[in-house]
Amino acid sequence: CRAPLPWLAEPPHGWSGKEPWLPFPPDADELAAERQVGAANSTFDLYRRLIAARKASPSLTHGSWEELRSHPEVLAYRRRHGADERIVCINFADKPHVCPINGHWQVQIASDGVGEEQPYSGELAVGQALILCPQEA
Repeated sequence: CRAPLPWLAEPPHGWSGKEPWLPFPPDADELAAERQVGAANSTFDLYRRLIAARKASPSLTHGSWEELRSHPEVLAYRRRHGADERIVCINFADKPHVCPINGHWQVQIASDGVGEEQPYSGELAVGQALILCPQEA
């Protein structure tokens, strides 16, 4: 939702002066940046892992982009740069979807943290996004 970022858990959530032009989300205290720093499986933690993966992967920073065939409620694409390759799969649906990918892939990052460093099962959970890397032999 469009809302001010709550920096601190306690109102006024790190904002000083006038009230923001948009209201804070109902769970602003739980979403506050100060509560997410260091918390496993927080949005903050997910973004740190995504940034690290991007910095470590030439395909995610400079690679070509190729959309893969998938269900209309799923976006799947391949990024390649030299020998480095990644596949990103995003399920926008409120139900799980099968998303078969040729080859042997492993989950590098899962938006919900489920199945990381495991072989890719070919299924995406509700609202799940994955970064896949080639499975080591």
